[in-house]
Amino acid sequence: MCRASRLRKLTYFRSCMKKLLPLILFVSVFASSSFGQQFSAQKIQNLTQNSIRKGYQASVRMWAYDTVKRQQAGPQFSAVVVSPEGHILTAAHVNTPGQTYMVTFPDGKWCIARGLGEIEFKDSPMLPDVAMMKIMTKGTWPHAEMGWSSTLKINEPVVSISYPETMNQAQPLVRFGSITNLLNEYGFLQSTCRMEPGDSGGPLFDYLGRVIGLHSAINGDIDYEVPVDLYRKYWTALNIPTTYTALPTVEDKISADPLNIL
Repeated sequence: MCRASRLRKLTYFRSCMKKLLPLILFVSVFASSSFGQQFSAQKIQNLTQNSIRKGYQASVRMWAYDTVKRQQAGPQFSAVVVSPEGHILTAAHVNTPGQTYMVTFPDGKWCIARGLGEIEFKDSPMLPDVAMMKIMTKGTWPHAEMGWSSTLKINEPVVSISYPETMNQAQPLVRFGSITNLLNEYGFLQSTCRMEPGDSGGPLFDYLGRVIGLHSAINGDIDYEVPVDLYRKYWTALNIPTTYTALPTVEDKISADPLNIL
């Protein structure tokens, strides 16, 4: 990457962080009191800034795209790139295996992706709402690190970076919250990061900037997040462009979180 390009990216990120700083300061105080003595307000502030720095550039805005007519072919939704080769994690209810999609990054760069595998139970299509896509355009892409949902703690601070339809803007909205349920009766995480249409498939990051969940649905004031461990467990199966109506028989081993320090 040339020096001028690096400078533009740094200037762009600094401008984003300047706008977010007052909210980060407020959340720092709130999260430190709700999460206990392990996190001081200053530590929460530093961790939140670091989480946004790591996740922001990989959080993408998407919609189905007709590559022949060169036009949008569906509503927008959110997702996150998790590998330099362009693997994308999102929700199954916004994915169609084989469909082409427009992917736009916060800095304005764009590319084309294709829908890969998804898991939608036959009797309950909104469960477990797991899907993967892959960028087809040649290149190396900004990406976020995948975390481990199994090591989360109640009240742990989290950051959501996604694209609500009501704002209809090229840059994502950053929300702050905490984990309220590690695994509910439907198999979802729950957080206090509020969702709305367009946020579906968007990433939820832990305080280390690692993807730990994907936005699925909202029920009243409860947000449902797909645990990232499901993507780890079925990574191989999800690389095949098909719809699984039950959990795939091919499973990958989930390694231990090397940073499980709490």
